[in-house]
Parts: sequence; C-alpha cells; structure tokens
Amino acid sequence: MPESEPGLDPAWPLIERPSTRLIILDETGSILLFRASTPAGLWLWFPPGGGIEPGETYEDAGVRELWEETGQRLPLGPHVWTRDATVPWEHEGRPVRVHGVEHYHLIRTTRFDPAPQFIDVLEGYMREEGWFRWWSVEEIVTHTGYETFVPRDLGTLLPPILAGELPLEPLEMGL
Repeated sequence: MPESEPGLDPAWPLIERPSTRLIILDETGSILLFRASTPAGLWLWFPPGGGIEPGETYEDAGVRELWEETGQRLPLGPHVWTRDATVPWEHEGRPVRVHGVEHYHLIRTTRFDPAPQFIDVLEGYMREEGWFRWWSVEEIVTHTGYETFVPRDLGTLLPPILAGELPLEPLEMGL
C-alpha cells in the first residue's frame, strides 16, 4: 500500500512517476548518495536514479540513469527494495503530489567520483559543491544534521544487504 507524506493536499494535481534507484556500494560498504533540497526547503540525501521514460523498463532506466548521473557503465544487480510513496513536490511553480513506485537495484563497485553526463533542469544540484557523498551505515545511523535520508530507514535497510543477505523477493519499504 502506498504511503503519503503528512500534509499532502488531495486537491493538488497528482503526477505518476515510476522510477529506478541505485544502491551503489563501494568496497568498504559505503553507499553513494546525492544531496538536494525540495521546493519546501527540506534537504535530502538519496540514491542516484530517476524516472522511467516511455518504452523503458525499470532496468533500462537504471542503466541509463547510472550513466547520466555518474558517468559509470556498470552491471545492474538485483532488485532488492521497492518503495511505493506519494510525496509533495513543485511542478511549473505549483505544488503537486508525485506518486511513484521505485525499484532499488544493488550495484557493487570500487569508489569513484560521479561525473554526470547529462543534467536536466531538475538536477541543478549536481552543479553545487557537496552534492554527493559516500556514507557508511554508521555515519547514516549517527548523523545528527538537518538532512533527511531517503528512504528514511536506510540505516536499518543496508546492514542485511552488506552482510550478503539479499531478499528472495524485493522488500517493500515505506517513506
């Protein structure tokens, strides 16, 4: 069942946006996260990825997004998590609700600095200082800053993955 952020106005237009997210883990077990703010001013740390374009599968979108956002061409690993959520956003200067089913795919690699190949209008944060970081689970769990991690329970979702305990079926998670 989809989860919704509190305070969503049902009168706001609803935009459907299925997407793929990438759990990119380096050789130390750290995860690559991007940093951006929402139109409401909330700062988020979130995995790379993005919306599915017409005619694409979740896997196609994952491969494309990986290249566009990091400059890497790596094999997509298993689909380990699914997130079905509706969140507030801004589209063309007005508030909207964005609903999406996200598939999270695991990728293991050596650490690299992302080199975006394509930055669209919504990804201007990739031009700012400090827009990406490799985070350890301990750093995520003990972080006391004002930013929010997406998914919010990232610090508890990652340890089984790092231990090699991949779910037989993708784990459905919340916001």
